[in-house]
Amino acid sequence: MRVWRGAGSGSQFQALLSRLLVKEAVGEPFLLQNLIVPVALVDPPTLTATLTPMVLGTPASQGELTAPLAAATLADTGQLAAGDWNVLLLIGLAGTASAADVVFRRRDAANAVNVWSQRFGLSHGTGGNSEGNSLVIFGPLRVTLLVNERLNAAMGTNAGAGAVIQANIWTQGPF
Repeated sequence: MRVWRGAGSGSQFQALLSRLLVKEAVGEPFLLQNLIVPVALVDPPTLTATLTPMVLGTPASQGELTAPLAAATLADTGQLAAGDWNVLLLIGLAGTASAADVVFRRRDAANAVNVWSQRFGLSHGTGGNSEGNSLVIFGPLRVTLLVNERLNAAMGTNAGAGAVIQANIWTQGPF
């Protein structure tokens, strides 16, 4: 057993005992025993969590582009308000080209430099003449933007003849 010395009837420990419905007066000092007694908390906190899927409205997109050149813009959100945004990026490659790469970028307010970027490689089939499809799904994720920053997707290198590529950026916010 241990001896607990409280700070009088107004102590935090006394308040805790009262919340735990301990009705007996506790004298000073009192004894704590190594005994576990199940109790029910009075007014326990209630935490409510709701998972809300992202609403997909009209995406930012240039549509389907055939054999786009390096640095060609595939999708651009335009300037966005400052805050936290939910973002979903889909990039699809179809046609006879077997590979392409796309750079997803957070751009500054002047649209002059990347704040950050992420390169995605898309490939399918075994050679340049094989038909196939490839899809990259990036997100959903939450991105914090400053005022007038934007998100865009652009070609990293030439897609090559026979490539049909499309990028869509959905945004929801700011939060």
